[in-house]
Amino acid sequence: EVENLVFFLALTLTSALYFQKKGEVMKKEGVKSKVISSDKLQIENKTIFVDLKENEGGKFLQIAEISNDRRSTVVIPHSGLAVFLGAIQKIAGQ
Repeated sequence: EVENLVFFLALTLTSALYFQKKGEVMKKEGVKSKVISSDKLQIENKTIFVDLKENEGGKFLQIAEISNDRRSTVVIPHSGLAVFLGAIQKIAGQ
């Protein structure tokens, strides 16, 4: 299960970097975001927040992990959610 979580987070980061390089709208620093939907997951010693947010740049998925007092955040633009979900479903089927 830990290996799956690590792989999921690595995929999330890779996806976010891909869309960032493609010039998609990403979360802008210092811009206030409105939370549309939120979920909190507790997996082993990690707390993971999955939030759908919106700001002046548009909607985006934000995944934040808190583990051992460290916070890591990945942002995926709304336009990339279908691709991201497809990758997760492909991995979940293996």
